[in-house]
Amino acid sequence: MRVALAAAAALALASSGVPPAAAADRSYEQAIVAARGLVKEAINGSRERIPDAIQTLESGTGSSQPEILADLRATPPNLPDADARLAAVEAALNRPGDAGDPAQARQEVQRIIKLPRYDAMRGGISPGDRFLAWLLQQIAALLLYLVTTANVSPQVLEGFVAALALIAFAAISVILRTSWTRGASATALREDDLRAAVRDRFAAADRLAGQGDFTGGLRELVAGVAGEVGNRPFWDSSPLTVRELFTGHGLGEELEALLAPFEASVYGCRKVSPEEFAAALTTAERFRAGQAEVAA
Repeated sequence: MRVALAAAAALALASSGVPPAAAADRSYEQAIVAARGLVKEAINGSRERIPDAIQTLESGTGSSQPEILADLRATPPNLPDADARLAAVEAALNRPGDAGDPAQARQEVQRIIKLPRYDAMRGGISPGDRFLAWLLQQIAALLLYLVTTANVSPQVLEGFVAALALIAFAAISVILRTSWTRGASATALREDDLRAAVRDRFAAADRLAGQGDFTGGLRELVAGVAGEVGNRPFWDSSPLTVRELFTGHGLGEELEALLAPFEASVYGCRKVSPEEFAAALTTAERFRAGQAEVAA
């Protein structure tokens, strides 16, 4: 549901007339806000502010808002319509997400929903759970038969229940002992796998960024940090989103420079700028440093 809402917001932004890169450019939004302030002054009687509004809009947004510029240059200027259009653009820029290609955004939503972390929503009851439920039903039916039909004495019934409990306890003990033995022998291997996987993520982030693919580089960078924070090499199979993972470890605000562009690229299909990647890389440095200490 969270993914669907994010994608819906991104699609709404794409239909507002805002260029795909505008949400990433603060100067664009600042120009819209400033132009709207000048238009409001003109509405209140300061008509000399109209040329300033036109200049502000053109310098900050180029020719991407022709309807608003036409309103301001009309004779007489259509100030109420210009104000309404500026308000709509400002509201669109404040919505989360930015989808330059709505069809691609829909495909991305479907891809995310099909990830292994959501298999439990589609898989239904597992065969093991079905067998356990059937076994419990058979035991309950047998106990009911012994009490109501077979006319078994309470002492025999208590002994039967105690025997079942003892067998169940022995079986669980064997299972747990086997699991602990396997877990102890595999702990070191899993730890090595985790360290290697996280190092590979950071290395891939550096390589992709060096090739100019800052979007792919940021995803690998986030994967490396998530692997380090979540202590699992394949974090993308987790039922948690990256934001839930970071927030659950008290790192949501600290890692916002990673989260914001990552979510915009995944949910909004927006490319990551070099500046955004540089800020994310700076934020992730202490997790890379932790990897360096382990390797040493």
